[in-house]
Amino acid sequence: MKTFASLCTGGELVGVGAQIAGLFPCGGIEYDPAIAAVAQRNHPNTHIIHADVCTVSYDYFPRVDVLHASPPCPNFSIANKVRGETTADRAIAHAITRAIATIQPQVFTLDNVSAYQHSESFKEIVQCLHDRDYALEWHVLNAADFGIPQTRKRLWLFARAGGWMRAPLFLPKQQSRISWYAAIADI
Repeated sequence: MKTFASLCTGGELVGVGAQIAGLFPCGGIEYDPAIAAVAQRNHPNTHIIHADVCTVSYDYFPRVDVLHASPPCPNFSIANKVRGETTADRAIAHAITRAIATIQPQVFTLDNVSAYQHSESFKEIVQCLHDRDYALEWHVLNAADFGIPQTRKRLWLFARAGGWMRAPLFLPKQQSRISWYAAIADI
């Protein structure tokens, strides 16, 4: 079974999706202790580390097939009137590149708000992946187009080790949108 871990784990909902897709969630790092506790409850058999991704030594982090990162988005969100990239954002991006270089996952994914794609942080992560010969692409996707009862646009980056000579990356087939009421009809 392929393994999965996440950085800036949040409540580990990506891990729930990874498990549904057949991956085995085996680790995560979350800075906020309350959110780390939620992640641990969502995946009781997964080791969720309550720590700052910038201070973790990835030499001791599990080697996984799929690594996901979801760096904090408030500084890039249109809801933030004083948005702008900070040194903390760049430090987190640097920590993500250290994790990629150390763990060397077969697949790396990242999600954030769409404005993140214009940041220096995102450029550093993309450069790290290019330097390590990952095939990659990114898109701004609306969750509603993939069967989620929520219109939420997010930036998604997909990268695969092995370079450009491998088969091209692809997105899942878009689905018909469903309403929130249809999604909870069986409850």
